[in-house]
Amino acid sequence: MIENPLLQPLTLPCGVTIKFRIAKAAMTERLADGKQHATKPLEHLYRHWSSNGAGLLITGNILVDKRYKEASANIVLEDKSGLPTLQKMVAAGTQNDTHLWAQINHAGRQATIFSTFKPLAPSAIQLKKLMLFARPRAMSLEQIEDVKQ
Repeated sequence: MIENPLLQPLTLPCGVTIKFRIAKAAMTERLADGKQHATKPLEHLYRHWSSNGAGLLITGNILVDKRYKEASANIVLEDKSGLPTLQKMVAAGTQNDTHLWAQINHAGRQATIFSTFKPLAPSAIQLKKLMLFARPRAMSLEQIEDVKQ
């Protein structure tokens, strides 16, 4: 019987071993609540993925600034208020030795006009896609450092 190569472990150059070679890529889930916190549906989704053969789950957008969201209903983690529900989602997504890696971001030029008409980005280059994105203002070094903090 031939073993399925997707169900073999994979050791990355950094030394991390992923149990299976099946990964869920980062994508925008848009299932956060009105406070931009993780929800039961997100917890359920990550539990499902971690229980059904994924070796690696990369989260959807977890934003660091609610003023510059990629879309409504993204998780925003500006302070500790959203940690309890995010911890439940992470616990669900790390069952069965599944790795869960957070996609932490600042939407930059991908902040839609539904979240702001004045996005900030590392450069003032506008994302031209379906007229959904305003021209961003270029961030100063101080603003970039603020996002990092």
